[in-house]
Amino acid sequence: MNEPRNIGQTVGKILVMEEDDSIRRVIEKMLTQKGLEVVCSKDGAEAIGLYQSSQALQVLFEVVILDLTVTFGMGAKKTIKQLKEIDPDVKGIVTTGHIFSDEVCNYQEYGFCGTLTKPFVHDELIRLVYKMI
Repeated sequence: MNEPRNIGQTVGKILVMEEDDSIRRVIEKMLTQKGLEVVCSKDGAEAIGLYQSSQALQVLFEVVILDLTVTFGMGAKKTIKQLKEIDPDVKGIVTTGHIFSDEVCNYQEYGFCGTLTKPFVHDELIRLVYKMI
């Protein structure tokens, strides 16, 4: 794994879409501790807006991490579809607690590059993100 050599060195920009505040904060902390710049959203519409804004500034996200199920908003499945229309090269990871969902079992068919089932461990998240960067 190519981790940053200097504390505070940023090695990639990650977009995290997670509806649960506490889970979102934990993921953000895990990633920032490894030198990654993290931008968070609570639903798909917000994530798409952040992605488009980032593109307009030419500061691209290396990876997007998307929660499959969002109670009051757009979840990962619709979000990745719209992100692929904006940027066909977007690298998306779907996260969910539903281990046997079709979106997890067949994640590539939905446009994702990887999957993490909750609860996931720190090393699993970091390894997958760095693999995609």
